[in-house]
Amino acid sequence: MAIGRTSTSVTTYFGPNTTTFVSGFTISANVQLEIYWEESGWYYIEALGKRNYVPKASVTLLSGSVPIYYPTLLTRYTHTYGDIRFGPTFSHSGFRTLPAYENVYYLDGKKEGSFALVEYDEPAAGKRKRGWFEHAKLTATYSGPSRYRYLTGIYNNIDLHIIRIPASDIGLATLGGDKNLASSGYMGINGGFFVPKPGSTGDPARNLNISVKNGVTVSTNGGGSISTVGASAIYWTGSALAWKLATNKTEISGISSNGTWAQGGISMRIGNTGWFSALDNEYLEVGYKSASSNGRTAMIADTTARVVYLIVRYSSQSKITMTTFRTAIQQFLDISDSGSTDHSRFKGLFLDGGGSSQLRCLNGSGSTVSIPGDGRSLFQIITV
Repeated sequence: MAIGRTSTSVTTYFGPNTTTFVSGFTISANVQLEIYWEESGWYYIEALGKRNYVPKASVTLLSGSVPIYYPTLLTRYTHTYGDIRFGPTFSHSGFRTLPAYENVYYLDGKKEGSFALVEYDEPAAGKRKRGWFEHAKLTATYSGPSRYRYLTGIYNNIDLHIIRIPASDIGLATLGGDKNLASSGYMGINGGFFVPKPGSTGDPARNLNISVKNGVTVSTNGGGSISTVGASAIYWTGSALAWKLATNKTEISGISSNGTWAQGGISMRIGNTGWFSALDNEYLEVGYKSASSNGRTAMIADTTARVVYLIVRYSSQSKITMTTFRTAIQQFLDISDSGSTDHSRFKGLFLDGGGSSQLRCLNGSGSTVSIPGDGRSLFQIITV
């Protein structure tokens, strides 16, 4: 290990270039550094209790020699969720929680103690990061489905169960209020809000949100064409994944042909500090937006990658608010509320919650994961 000093104030990066990797913390001029290796004209260093990369030209070498590292990236999978850290000890601070069954890349030869240096994607930033993850939580094998990926971890102190799937592989189906997800045989999650059987106010039992697949409404008793709870929709035109304010399927262009779909719900307004006030425009019952519930369900659209995240939380022991659930999702995505506009890339919907929050899919080991909610029958589901 060599010793150096910053010759000027410098911003660190989570990898050895500014194009592929996210920027990190800043180091002032004349700060002493420990230098571990050189890679592509950058030094991997530790300063201020954190490790990261800085341009070689920003450092004056004081003593020792710096080995050159030529990385080989090996595909690995997390089999347990855990924190990724700024260094290879538990005393180094964590900056991100990686979910179980996520794909990462191990930098061959870079293990220290209980940790391995890994590289992974940060979709919200459109770039990558490197950090230290417990190597006992990594595996070289993945036995789950290739079409979608089940992920799980604790964010904002609640368990999230997540299915990540290309928008083109999303399906919508109706159960007609006769079956729950587990007994239906489908894989996926619950969908829109509904009037259960029998109609609670004399209304026919039906779906209360837009649900359209291949140009045809997915519901019974006339539901699926309009949203009377929530005023937003995420939709797939066959080439574009998008979100818009809409309470009628006729307001959404490009969903009339095969290979298209649209799902209505309550807008989450990812990244927007004014999201909670905006719920007043989503046709919610009085008190709903502040109420606590055992179950929460969401659909998140990565409109750039054209990928959908289907997210469920259910606990019979504790209830959470929409705020708690949304914060957990934004922690998973590594997004914070930062202004009065929605995130340009990620869009979200709250779907039906409570005992309706149900999920069924295969995990990375090929085993079935089932979140049954309270076992109630559903009307409309989102299938994978």
